[in-house]
Amino acid sequence: MCPAACKEVYFAEFEARLLKPGEDPTVYKWELEQILSKAQPDIDAGAKTALLTRPFMKGLPKNIRMKLLESDPTPDLKKMVSFVQRYRAIQEFNDQGNVTQSAGVASEKSGEEMTKLVALVSDIAVRQKNLEEKLSRNKRDDLSAQTKDRSNRKFFVCKKMGHIARDCWHNPQQQSQTFDSTNRCYECQGYGHFAKDCANRLNSQRAIR
Repeated sequence: MCPAACKEVYFAEFEARLLKPGEDPTVYKWELEQILSKAQPDIDAGAKTALLTRPFMKGLPKNIRMKLLESDPTPDLKKMVSFVQRYRAIQEFNDQGNVTQSAGVASEKSGEEMTKLVALVSDIAVRQKNLEEKLSRNKRDDLSAQTKDRSNRKFFVCKKMGHIARDCWHNPQQQSQTFDSTNRCYECQGYGHFAKDCANRLNSQRAIR
């Protein structure tokens, strides 16, 4: 036999036992039965069920307890266990639906951001291409202007059009700077000047202009 002090400890544990988060209500009911059996081993089945009803109801979370009483103001222990199981299942289903919906919203938002990013990259590519084309046109225009300007020039030494002093083969100063009997021109294979100063090359360039 359990002494009186021992019974009081078990009854205190019995009263304090609550349904744990995520705990199956059948496990909760079974543990209450075990504690009650230790506190009062000789109790019969009917009395045990009657004693279990109140602490079982008391140990439920407030929201579940309120929903339970709304559906049945005087439920027995079996109905309590069944109701908590159904309520938990519905709650888990709704939670999963909310997670799925949140994931769908996040996916949709991610898709919108990706579309904006693609549009931005495309716009940058178009702007870059337009800028490159503009720079290329400006470069061609500058080169054309330089060529046109040079063709209109007349060198004061040889009195001929289309070149400047440094390109003129008849420039005595240019000849004195570049003359060396050991210099060989790969243009005419002659000696005494470089290819850039070769009369053949200069004449060919003038003919092309």
